[in-house]
Amino acid sequence: MSAASVVPPLPLPTPAPALRPAATRPALSPVRHLWWLALLAGLAVLAVATRRRIDRVDALTNSPTWSTDAPRRDRASATGFTGGQRTLIVPGEHTPSYAWIMEAQQAASEGRWRLRRVSYDAPPKGREISRTAPYRWWLTTVGWLRGAATGDSLGYSIERGALIADPLLLALLLVAGTLYSARYFGPFAAGGFALGCVALFPLAANFQPGAPDPHALAWVLALASVLPLLTPPRGDDRARRRQFVLAGIMGGLGFWNEATSQAPVLLAVFLGAIGCELMADKGTPGSTRPWRAWALAGAVTTLAASAFEFAPHFSWSLGAVNPVQAVAWWGLGELLTGVATWRTQGREGLARRSLARVIAGGIAAAAWPVVGIASHSGALRAADFYALQLANLPNGIMAPSLGVWLRRPGEVAAKWATLLPAVLGIVVLVRLTLGKITREERGRLLLAVVTMAVAGFLACLQLRWWNLFDVLALAGLAALLAGDDTGPARWKRCGVLLVFVPGLFAAFPAAVDGQDGSGITPPDAQSLVTRDFSYWLAKRAGDEPQILYSTPIFSSAAAYYGGFGVIVSSDEENQTGYLAAVRIANAGSLDEASVLLQSRGVTRVVLPAWDSTLAQLIRKTRHLPENQPLPDDAFVAALMRWESPVWMRPLDYRVPASTGLQDFGLTAYALQAPVDPDLFLSRLADFFIERGMLPAAQSVSDSLKSYPRSIVALGARANVALARREDSLVTTTVEALIPYLSRIAARHLPADRRISLATLLYRTHHDDLARQQLTTCLQTLEPAMLRTLTPNALGELFGLTRALNVPITDPKIQTAALGLLPPGVRAGLER
Repeated sequence: MSAASVVPPLPLPTPAPALRPAATRPALSPVRHLWWLALLAGLAVLAVATRRRIDRVDALTNSPTWSTDAPRRDRASATGFTGGQRTLIVPGEHTPSYAWIMEAQQAASEGRWRLRRVSYDAPPKGREISRTAPYRWWLTTVGWLRGAATGDSLGYSIERGALIADPLLLALLLVAGTLYSARYFGPFAAGGFALGCVALFPLAANFQPGAPDPHALAWVLALASVLPLLTPPRGDDRARRRQFVLAGIMGGLGFWNEATSQAPVLLAVFLGAIGCELMADKGTPGSTRPWRAWALAGAVTTLAASAFEFAPHFSWSLGAVNPVQAVAWWGLGELLTGVATWRTQGREGLARRSLARVIAGGIAAAAWPVVGIASHSGALRAADFYALQLANLPNGIMAPSLGVWLRRPGEVAAKWATLLPAVLGIVVLVRLTLGKITREERGRLLLAVVTMAVAGFLACLQLRWWNLFDVLALAGLAALLAGDDTGPARWKRCGVLLVFVPGLFAAFPAAVDGQDGSGITPPDAQSLVTRDFSYWLAKRAGDEPQILYSTPIFSSAAAYYGGFGVIVSSDEENQTGYLAAVRIANAGSLDEASVLLQSRGVTRVVLPAWDSTLAQLIRKTRHLPENQPLPDDAFVAALMRWESPVWMRPLDYRVPASTGLQDFGLTAYALQAPVDPDLFLSRLADFFIERGMLPAAQSVSDSLKSYPRSIVALGARANVALARREDSLVTTTVEALIPYLSRIAARHLPADRRISLATLLYRTHHDDLARQQLTTCLQTLEPAMLRTLTPNALGELFGLTRALNVPITDPKIQTAALGLLPPGVRAGLER
């Protein structure tokens, strides 16, 4: 038989797979889709809470001003309002928010991608800043989107966009994190992540409307830099490598945004990764986790960010993104790779080249602490004041440490909501030690629990780090609940979600009843008074630039609301301004104080009654205990005793009792050319009378007796006697005053003295003489003079024109004077 005649056998058909019985066929369990409901529920909770918080901020912002009108909208202004002013009340007087809004508006108006210099404090030259671009870009982007939707100017939209900037970050974290968890960790992890995002306290409470803070973005990036490292292995090594590269990039962006917050994350991951690699199986060639790719991605991102922000003027400070951090990150990656190689391959795996990499990595990693110690920067403990704050709330909890806070009475709900999520770490430890799990899963859980432990240790030292602990707890929760099966064991692990429930109630805002601004906290009251004063001062300043000397917090708020320049601010970077504030407060003579104030262009000095920072600076500098009075020779101490020099003039700004904020008063002075002592004292006497400080007014009146022939001195003494209802003294003083009205000295009286004299003469029934003074005053009055008059003097001016039938004929004067009156008083006059 020939080979050609052989017929090959036909392939047999493949039998069809037998169908499983219906009882054993895998079904699409509804449980696998419950995470969608959790996501929608989380979004609903976030929407309600955000709406209530925005309503509260709007109620405060829309509170009417009492001393002058609110600024008008102006599309040509960088802020959207005339004079560079702003209106949004930042809840809780969160001072970093002022700087971020101002700098975002400045960068947008100047068309800058990065901003390295500001001029609102440390005049006359301004100062350098190290705040980086990512969060500023976020504020600008949200503002641009709002402006595109509403047609408002970009500056105004940035300010109003601050209401949604941080809540929108939390919403993005909720959606993206839940979807990511559903894909890489499974439905249980996704549902737990959605609940944790809106329930974890204080994390969820830190995304506040109207109080933008870069830490909101920092917590998002911190989570994004850890979560990919915990994903269960799926597919080939290339897929895991992509996850590690993603984590490195997110960590680099975290350093770019806020290096102080990302540095502990990097250290925590490094320590956790060592434990993770110790769980690897011996004898497995190579590491299953690509730490070198993670480190290179993070180092390159960090290096590129630092070059963009600061090149070519780098500094050694690690307070902002820095090339040193990139070098250290690469070194940590090489150390981890060396640990992984040693664990899996033993000493044989550490060949000469590998050992050289490990040594170089150790040297590179050591650059972080060495440079940090040399530059006094880069410490894990944050140096700013708000590191003591648990949550960025209107009346946020503040304490030096966790122990101090726990020993303090009250705030029970917040304490339970903060501490209970630590149970998650215990559950992870139990599963690590008692659970029947693979070494690979044990390594991931160990990485999660170590990072949580590092954050928890920092949180015991400074309350802010509880937010980082919550972030890492979210990542640990995803690792704990990872998997697709719906067995009873996984349901038991889901019980840990109960520890998050108290957080839903700890900071959930109450509904605002109308627009009454109910629940005003002391910081909010201070903001309302500062805003009103800033508007009042801006109206009287005209086009003249104003530079204020005051306490750091008040100065920051005044720069924000009024568009003023300020000597000092609450920004820790403004060391020049801080030193200037200390020196001015401690000036030992009036001449020294005058030189210091004039050299910096100061036009106003403001002493808020609720803020004793300047007094504390004096005590700190002179090493004085709290119970000891301030020294007599300190300039600010003299102002507190009303011992102002002749080149300063008190401004009669008052908070009416009808506002309910009268306890938040302030004292303000205007710098001026030196005036004669009798004129200075006469104005001071009128100031004390308007304030109802009659004993102080009498003391000034006694000093004015040294000027028996001065018209202004006699007028002031008569006013004091009139206020004290000493009728006989009033008559005697006025009779002594009248002969001087026809002399040369009476021809050049300032406008405020003529109004004071006219009022005095009218009240003592010398109508003709009063009319003469009023007529002369109106003939010489100019708009610039009106801005120097106190609100009381302006009111007396209009009262005299009606009582004496001497109308204001110049419409410009009429309009300017009415514009300087409080809205309530103006409305009464216009009727």
